Amino acid sequence: TLYYMGVSSQCFLMYFVRDTLHMSESESEKFTSTLAVAGQCFGVLTAFPVGYLSDRLANGRKKYIYASCAVMALGNIGFIGIASKDAIIVITCMVGAANGAYLTMDGALAFDALPNKDEAARFMGIWGIGAFIGTALGPLIGGPLLMANLDEDGTGYTQVGYGMLLTFSAIYLSASALTLTSTTVS
Repeated sequence: TLYYMGVSSQCFLMYFVRDTLHMSESESEKFTSTLAVAGQCFGVLTAFPVGYLSDRLANGRKKYIYASCAVMALGNIGFIGIASKDAIIVITCMVGAANGAYLTMDGALAFDALPNKDEAARFMGIWGIGAFIGTALGPLIGGPLLMANLDEDGTGYTQVGYGMLLTFSAIYLSASALTLTSTTVS
């Protein structure tokens, strides 16, 4: 749930791009589409190799999740105060790569931790509910943070609002990693 709360800040990405880079709605829509594709492509590039390495080296799943959450959290912090298209692209690709690694290891860890393989569908359904809760809660918290920080003319949001949103995202992602310290599966 915490991971999904953290990555749900992406639903505000178009507004972040518009207000940070001072783009028109049309320009920010196009640039956000480019960012989404770039992030997903970098996620695809890391998903298989990370899974392969974890299986081949037999060194567990958690360390990959910790590293992924750290990169995603630092990426969110890196977005704060940024005003360069190129820097936004680079950070987006780094976060996308970390996200691909996280999703691979999160799924593998969930399967590894199933208490009863015969009831995998039921347990994975419960796991999926956590994702839905997180993707709902993140924007429910982030939206009001931004609304409380409208710019002077009321047409966009301030950098303070985005800073709060991105900081909360980083906290959620960090907390997601920390919750794994109490699990017995490696």
